[in-house]
Amino acid sequence: MSRRFRRGVSALVVGGIAALFAGTVLIGELAAQRPDCCVGVRPVASIYENKLNRMERLLVTGDGQVFAALAQDPLLSRPEVFGSRSELSYRAQRPALGYLTWIASLGQPDGTGAALLLFAALGCGAAAAVGALLLEDRGAAPYWALGILVAGLESINELTPELAAFALFGLGLRLWTRDRRLAGILLLVLAVATRETMLVGVVGVAAWELVEQRGQSGRLARAAPLAVPFAYYAAWAFVLRLRTGAFPTEAAGNRAGMPGAGIVTALRTSPEAGIIVIGSALALALCIAAWALARRDPLTWIATAYLAFAPTMAPVVWGTNAGFSRVLLPLYGFALIAVGGGLAARRRRTTMTVFSVRSQAPTLIP
Repeated sequence: MSRRFRRGVSALVVGGIAALFAGTVLIGELAAQRPDCCVGVRPVASIYENKLNRMERLLVTGDGQVFAALAQDPLLSRPEVFGSRSELSYRAQRPALGYLTWIASLGQPDGTGAALLLFAALGCGAAAAVGALLLEDRGAAPYWALGILVAGLESINELTPELAAFALFGLGLRLWTRDRRLAGILLLVLAVATRETMLVGVVGVAAWELVEQRGQSGRLARAAPLAVPFAYYAAWAFVLRLRTGAFPTEAAGNRAGMPGAGIVTALRTSPEAGIIVIGSALALALCIAAWALARRDPLTWIATAYLAFAPTMAPVVWGTNAGFSRVLLPLYGFALIAVGGGLAARRRRTTMTVFSVRSQAPTLIP
């Protein structure tokens, strides 16, 4: 059995466990929905205001309703569903899941919830499988990838695409670092189409490339293809401007702000202050550990880019349904993998040192 085959099997096993976990969680949540669960709750998408069935009640508990609504409006012609043209443009800036759900549901509104549930489980499995591959590339145990489930729990609960974006980005990075640049860039673009904040990760990859190649001619040309995901996003934002009459950034004002102001306000006003403290401390600890153990790993640079981005997030991101964990999922996941790889490398060095000392020790021949 080849090493590549064993890696593939390990990744599939880890991914299967993760998908089964996500599916079990979601089926449990679906079964637990009560008719009075959403009384007094104002949905983000107005199509879910009245007479909700069990699946729709699950959607309304999180941002899954956004992608279900987008799947029912593929031409982006109903801004009243989100209250304004700018809000529709903001919500549609991550089009991949909405259109995939539209295709899977055959354009039928009643099928969008089931499609989103399926994609949430598959996205979770894909994220864990890609994490397992990245860990095995670094000589670490693939089961570390199951730690991604902890960071991705809110994404699972809300039927949102962050885990799928993580999987696409991780696989794209793996191809990029193996000089399969075209395929890698295509996957990075798909990751950005799934969740626009993956652009922060692209910045991290670009910074790593420029530092790793410093002193070498052509380093700018080598990193230049990483501008493609930004070009894609700019093009899609222009399409949204044509379709909706607004750029996505026009409704982003309450999601970003002055560095540090958002988390300070959330700590003071949010009932989830304890979760924010734990999440922030964990993010900082993982980044410090990644720099201590794997400073040359591109995953460390990606995690650090998200750590630098985090202070710009607004109170609503920090303090509502642990929303920060969805945005910072790449930080937690990629830093965890970098730390796992760094620890594995340290163990190998220690083992080699011990073996070298033993091999050089004099032996007594009777």
